[in-house]
Amino acid sequence: MLNYFLKMMDGGKVNFDNIKAGAKLEDVKDSKSASIFKALDGNNNNVIDEQELRTFLEKVKDFASGGNKANLGDKEFESLKEALGDKFSNCTKEELLTFIKHLSDNASGLKTVTTHPNGETEYIYEDGSRVMAHLDGMTEYLEENGSSTTRDKDGNIINRTIKKGSITIAYRKLDDGGTEYITSDDTTGVTETEVRDKNGKVVSQSVIEDGVETKTNYLDNGVKEISTIENGVTTTTHFEDKNGNPCDRYGNPIEISPAEEEIAEDETPKQTRVVVQNGESIAALAKKFGCTKQEIIDANPGLVKGKAPDQYFYAGEEITIPREVSAKALAGRQTKEEAEAAYTAMAARQQAIEAEAAARKPITWTERNYNTFEEIAIQLFKREGLANPTKEQIEALEQLKPEDKKENSVEYIVKKGDVLSQIALDNGVSS
Repeated sequence: MLNYFLKMMDGGKVNFDNIKAGAKLEDVKDSKSASIFKALDGNNNNVIDEQELRTFLEKVKDFASGGNKANLGDKEFESLKEALGDKFSNCTKEELLTFIKHLSDNASGLKTVTTHPNGETEYIYEDGSRVMAHLDGMTEYLEENGSSTTRDKDGNIINRTIKKGSITIAYRKLDDGGTEYITSDDTTGVTETEVRDKNGKVVSQSVIEDGVETKTNYLDNGVKEISTIENGVTTTTHFEDKNGNPCDRYGNPIEISPAEEEIAEDETPKQTRVVVQNGESIAALAKKFGCTKQEIIDANPGLVKGKAPDQYFYAGEEITIPREVSAKALAGRQTKEEAEAAYTAMAARQQAIEAEAAARKPITWTERNYNTFEEIAIQLFKREGLANPTKEQIEALEQLKPEDKKENSVEYIVKKGDVLSQIALDNGVSS
């Protein structure tokens, strides 16, 4: 196809020698060109492979007239469109020529194409980007700077991550049709998350800073549920109506006396006594009540435990905040007795988990009834009460001890009271 030129609508020409395999759907910006791309992408991997490209260009060449400096007239285009098939029935000549020019203007720079033993195909480009085409139709676009996009077999975006300096913006499609947006800043350490339902309505928002998460759930009745979470433990929860006034879960107002809201007019330093919640760090207290960690430490001599920077208070301890704190800010906090009880319950759960872990020891058997690790993993999850594990859960299990994992084998953790013959029977192996 040496020096074969095709005339464009604007009078310019495209040299077919400049069109390379490896064009990515990710680089197509207009919907019409995207439709043509999907029509050409016979294996639905969101990449135009060498064979797909050559078959298409040869058909164009067959129907265009004028030798090496060809023109695609209206009659020739209709014949070409019929030869290309039903997927091109709604395509116009201008749209097709625009797509061909896009292929020429965006020469892919494809370096290598590798088919891995598992059947997945990897495309590596000169700019450092990669495309992974998975057998399930999913395609991952991986940029050298850390940005990435995943599309399904129909070309729809499932998730996207964009890196801009210290900022990372992530977009993820949820199983219920909703969308999760995550923005994180490596410089400040702040992560913001917003979840919207399939209609675009905000369902929840959260901000994580210094290990403390402030999460707002928007309830169906218009009430906001605002929680503070630290180390996986919810330390405070309160509710506000749409105007920001304290209320209960059902929107009923909570009366606060004028004395509680009164702010003194003199300049005498004010203090507030608060009860430390289970899992609440000094950093969380400082952020919550608008002061610094050191101010809280200085205001509570003798109550601070541990050494810097890992200082803390006991849950249920009544401490001094060197600020006047409004009743609204204190809403939803537990009493001394409730905070101590929450800590006791959490400690008991942790001790039970540690005791169970100590009673286990690992053994390994060879699985004979399943062909893949995924099948074995599904059976293990079923034993734990999870009938339909996600792909991510199976992958996480597979990565626990990759150096020990062998084809058709799996590690099982023996629990107290297990019988080896029963384990073998349950999993289709010999003891």
